[in-house]
Amino acid sequence: MPRTFSPEVPAIFEEKWPAYRNLLPSTGTQGDPAAERIDLDASVAQLQQAPALRPLPLAVLRKIEPFGSLPATMPAGLTATDIEQFWPRVQAGAVQIAPQAPKILVTGSDHYIQVRQPDPVIAAHRLVAERAAADR
Repeated sequence: MPRTFSPEVPAIFEEKWPAYRNLLPSTGTQGDPAAERIDLDASVAQLQQAPALRPLPLAVLRKIEPFGSLPATMPAGLTATDIEQFWPRVQAGAVQIAPQAPKILVTGSDHYIQVRQPDPVIAAHRLVAERAAADR
């Protein structure tokens, strides 16, 4: 299952997008210089130009708990409250990528569902694999 990033995220964050974009490379990697890096603005531009995703068996897992992995020092102009406030709209955008996909709310988990609650991730993988096999 791919991790999604809706091209609407910059518009959702509005004037706070530059601060959020600058936060993303350090979140979850603790500033590891060997961690993968992406150009988010280029990626968003590519997503905006991409055709709609063809129907595929997918599942969308959504966190319930607040982010637990935000750095103690946030970029100027951005707070953890801002991110929590915008996140439901970010998740809604991800759901629109595959509206036919089942939506699984994962209680007891923050953003890193695969680490905090691996069982629902495994179950979602199995569901997607079964649906893919049935579609053949």
